[in-house]
Amino acid sequence: MTHEQMMEKAWRIIHEVGITEDKEEAAADESLYLVENIYHVRDAIYGDLENGVDLEEAEKFFARHGIKWE
Repeated sequence: MTHEQMMEKAWRIIHEVGITEDKEEAAADESLYLVENIYHVRDAIYGDLENGVDLEEAEKFFARHGIKWE
């Protein structure tokens, strides 16, 4: 996969899982994961894709990468 393809896939995963850093958006939709820094999430997903790491459920992924979430 090219860099662009991995970035697109990372953003697609963020959207599909329902991850946001927008507090208002998260307050309006309780199914969303609220994170402090969406770019940290993107970079962690990108790194996992680059290294062939299978993505697991969101809570385990956040814990493994030290991502704070609500």
